[in-house]
Amino acid sequence: MKEKICTLVVLLCAFWLVGCANTGGGGTPEGGDVVGPDYRNSRAEVVVLSFFDMYCPVCQRSADEVNELYGMARKQGGRIAFYAIGKNNTPMEADTYRKRFNVPFPVVADRQLTVASRFGSFKAPMVIALRRQGGDWKEFYRANPHETKVDEMYARIQP
Repeated sequence: MKEKICTLVVLLCAFWLVGCANTGGGGTPEGGDVVGPDYRNSRAEVVVLSFFDMYCPVCQRSADEVNELYGMARKQGGRIAFYAIGKNNTPMEADTYRKRFNVPFPVVADRQLTVASRFGSFKAPMVIALRRQGGDWKEFYRANPHETKVDEMYARIQP
């Protein structure tokens, strides 16, 4: 009986470890582990990337401001797209943030900083707005949503 229980415990542990190892997504062409939609495929005129870290209290406090900014931008009829990027977060952490703070737009896990590293060094929270120039997206605005009024950010991210 003890042997059967031991075998069962070992099997359960093995299944648990395999489940934890699966982060839910493939890789990127750059070799990172970004999990979620790719902002570079957006058809919007402006893409706003809202960087957060689930464990950052300032990011948590600024989530309402970013959600409000998104609500204002929705009135543009799809001309402005939003993506929340979990800087150094796993897919599970990014999804927890999405649920806890009711993020109404796509949330992307960026565990290896594949997306974040494209924009130099910065601390989360950070809102970065991009416009398409040629075949690529170029940054034209950056602000800390905790330190910048929503109306000011909204005025600056217009197409």
